[in-house]
Amino acid sequence: MKKRRWRKAELKPDDILLKDARPTDIVILYVRRPWSLAGKPNIYFRFRVMGPSGVGKSTFISAAVGRNVTTTNQNLLSSVATAQHTIFPYPYDTSRRVVLVDLPGFADSYERDVEVLRRNAVWMAYSYSHEVKISGIIYLHDISDHRSIEASRRNFHVFQHAFGIEASHSIIYATTKWDNTESYWAENREQPLRETLREALYHGAEMARFMGTRQSAWDIIDSITSKKPLLDGLQIQNEMVESGKFLEETSAGKFLRSWLQDQASARRRMIDEMEAQGKTPLSGCGRVEDLEVEMSALLGQIHKLEIPVRKRIMALLHLR
Repeated sequence: MKKRRWRKAELKPDDILLKDARPTDIVILYVRRPWSLAGKPNIYFRFRVMGPSGVGKSTFISAAVGRNVTTTNQNLLSSVATAQHTIFPYPYDTSRRVVLVDLPGFADSYERDVEVLRRNAVWMAYSYSHEVKISGIIYLHDISDHRSIEASRRNFHVFQHAFGIEASHSIIYATTKWDNTESYWAENREQPLRETLREALYHGAEMARFMGTRQSAWDIIDSITSKKPLLDGLQIQNEMVESGKFLEETSAGKFLRSWLQDQASARRRMIDEMEAQGKTPLSGCGRVEDLEVEMSALLGQIHKLEIPVRKRIMALLHLR
């Protein structure tokens, strides 16, 4: 029996969690299709629907449910985004339910990166500590967006560190908004995306195109349910719950901190180069001022990923 040692240090009163978990929420899904679930009451299929803000998660969920579902995660800065649960009958057996969990992704800005990671990590740790199994992960990417390359890469890499390479077989990277993009440009953007996801695809992840229809949504969901379920949890779940690590100590936390440090260093170099050319806020160079604001925000995020002394003392004393 594995030990559950989640410290809960990251948990906050306003976190949105799936608190109505039941013993039967721990499901062992059959690998073959069609699924045979006879004799297993109250089983939930649990999917994580993730992606950067504004990629079309509401459209995907609405298509899957068969009715318009309006989410409240419409702020493109992700600063107020929270987890949301959409529950509806499993169409192949209406005595079961599908739970679509919409978790926030990272936006173009990074002022709230640590908070976004914390909220996702808390949801994962809480669910795992309460024996909730995840059937698979659907990661949505807007194929029409050519601006947010940096944010998309950050999303992919942070979540790859959170999921762990062992979970690749249960992940589908679904591109959205094909109806808003000329096929030539969309297909040209699809190939670099494959390169970014090469390692995950090599280990069993798949790519799919969500075309905005109910059939397309269920093709993706059916693909998830046909895969081997995540019986042993995701990497960040094992790190925080089984190993008792703080968020800052997890692979995802360390990667995000390293990424933020690289971004801060790059801006420091740019500022130094511009100042050497006599460009300063006092000389009317607004770009230097913008870079200084960005660097300050980055340093603030980096500071949040340092483990406070109080946390370290509590860990040494085995307090929660």
